[in-house]
Amino acid sequence: MLGKTVFLVAVMMASLANAQDTEPAETEPPAPWRHLDGRNTGTVGTCSPDDTGDITICYLVRCDKGELVFVMQEADIAEFGISKMTFEIGRYKRTIKMPPVRNDEQAISLAKEPKLLAALTSGADWASLSTSGARVEYSTGFELTNAPKLISELRAKCLK
Repeated sequence: MLGKTVFLVAVMMASLANAQDTEPAETEPPAPWRHLDGRNTGTVGTCSPDDTGDITICYLVRCDKGELVFVMQEADIAEFGISKMTFEIGRYKRTIKMPPVRNDEQAISLAKEPKLLAALTSGADWASLSTSGARVEYSTGFELTNAPKLISELRAKCLK
């Protein structure tokens, strides 16, 4: 669904909320990519709030040691045993290892995955992600509006 971000993770949602028999809920409409602030100052990406307005997950690109890095941030993501994610963006479909960086971050160098960088900046409207071989099945998506422009700007600054 292009109009809404949908989290299809009943198991994860139930464990995170300590709820039983909870169906996954749709969140606020997806947010276009923008310059992020707070702990993510200097990055570009999109974040999804939960029903209380707290940010629950972010997909972002940052500059790290002169190269672009794609990062997925979610509280305690390491606990779910997610090591590989399947990305679908336009015609691009690939399963990529996403090693944990911190307890709440998994990341991949876009220098090592140039086709992912090309897909993120292709002008596609939407990206879909799903786990591959994780303890918890996880599927989600995020909007790519403004991503090509913002990632290109960040890349120019990063490579200087």
